Formats: sequence, structure tokens, C-alpha cells
Amino acid sequence: MQNKEHVLSQREEELLAGAGEIFGAASETFAILDNADIVFPFVKDEDGNEVQLSHGVYMRLVESKNREVRRGAYEALYSTYEQYQHTYAKTLQTNVKVQKLSCKSS
Repeated sequence: MQNKEHVLSQREEELLAGAGEIFGAASETFAILDNADIVFPFVKDEDGNEVQLSHGVYMRLVESKNREVRRGAYEALYSTYEQYQHTYAKTLQTNVKVQKLSCKSS
């Protein structure tokens, strides 16, 4: 098995194993930005109450029968994301490059 072309050398295996954290950096950056750093605005729910938007609240609001509630939730969420479009684009680009490199090394 050691002489087969698809088997990496010990050094190559160690390099790949050590690069695991680097390979996950783009995904971790995205998760931190999306789940911790971004503060979403307040929107009105079906009862007219001001509620702070979050991923969970968004899912509830977009299922509302009230079109204005759905529209408000959608516009608030995506206008917030738009402020970070370059950061999201860069993390996606880096993640694609990592996946491409990972596929080449497998």
C-alpha cells in the first residue's frame, strides 16, 4: 500500500493534518460573523410588537400570513447582510479555495 500513487508520504500526511485549523478558518470566520458579530435590527411581528431580528425570529416571521411582516423581516435581514457583502464574499472565496486544495490533496 505504501508504494501506491494515492498514498501520501508521512511528511505530506503530517502537513495536511497540521493544516486542519487553517482549512477551517474561512468557515469559522463566517460562523462567528453570522452568529455572533452581526446585530440585526428590530422589526414588527404579527402583533405589531418590536422584536429584534435573529435567525430564529426571521424563520418565524417569514412564515407569517401578514405580507408586511414577511417583507419587513426579509428586508431587515438582507439589508443587514448587504453591509457585510465583501466579508461574506471573501470568506466564501477562501472556503472554495480550501475545498479545491483539499480535493487535490486527497
